[in-house]
Amino acid sequence: IDPPRSNVFPSMKPIFIFLFLSVALAVPAQWTQRASGTTQSLQAVQFPDSTTGFAVGYYGTVIRSVDAGLSWTVLSFPNTGDLRSVYFHDALHGFVTGDSGLYRTGDGGGSWSTVATPVSGPWRCVTFTTPLVGFCAGGDFAAGVLLRTDDGGATWAAVDVGQVNPFSKVFFPNAEVGYALFYGYEWSVLKTTD
Repeated sequence: IDPPRSNVFPSMKPIFIFLFLSVALAVPAQWTQRASGTTQSLQAVQFPDSTTGFAVGYYGTVIRSVDAGLSWTVLSFPNTGDLRSVYFHDALHGFVTGDSGLYRTGDGGGSWSTVATPVSGPWRCVTFTTPLVGFCAGGDFAAGVLLRTDDGGATWAAVDVGQVNPFSKVFFPNAEVGYALFYGYEWSVLKTTD
């Protein structure tokens, strides 16, 4: 006569099945390093569509990809100031910001022009909520500055934000609601609804 089998861990079977399936079906993130064409530190990247992308960095570095990031080409830029932010509406029309100002292109980065602003930078961030409404943020020392455009970046006006530290990043999910980070001795998050 065989002794009765003991089912010591009957409640463990579902846990073992779950763990086995979790490990067997897990798909790790696949990151592949690509040559950027530059040795400069890159600070921001943006893809306005699935194939065209731009990145900016130190010493006026601008690079572009037209094959979904598989390869990158270094573009000419009019000065060597550090660039901090990039925003393109499409593959041709975009803006970059940095220590030396705000710049725009209408030919995919083939040429750049300085954008007049009511106050000088340095600028840390540029973003748009629509093709017409955009924001540029930055400032120096204890003087944070936020600019707004309602005409696609042709003209910019200063937004009264009170006395704040320089902005490092802004995000506007729409033209009225915005969030900002500023740097200094106290890192903070600001929010506006108007």
